[in-house]
Amino acid sequence: MKELLEILNEPSDDYWFVEGGGIARSIIDENVPKLFCDLLKMWKSMAVMQQERLAYLLEAGGSDVEDDLISDMLTSENKEVAYRAWEAQCYRDSL
Repeated sequence: MKELLEILNEPSDDYWFVEGGGIARSIIDENVPKLFCDLLKMWKSMAVMQQERLAYLLEAGGSDVEDDLISDMLTSENKEVAYRAWEAQCYRDSL
């Protein structure tokens, strides 16, 4: 979890989109059940940038717990986070 949160908090957008996003998605894929149990409990306390990036990563997933997190993030008070969650949901629905 610590490594994922550090990557989600990376200040460089260049790093994030070139390398960090792929690394973060790999961490998620290797730890889905445990990781998402924790993320469902803590995502609202994460920094907004971390929330947005997490929602962005969720479009590439396929598990039910990821669907649960997307649904929860759709209710975010932050418009950008809710929008990223909506994008993730739309993409997953289109598959």
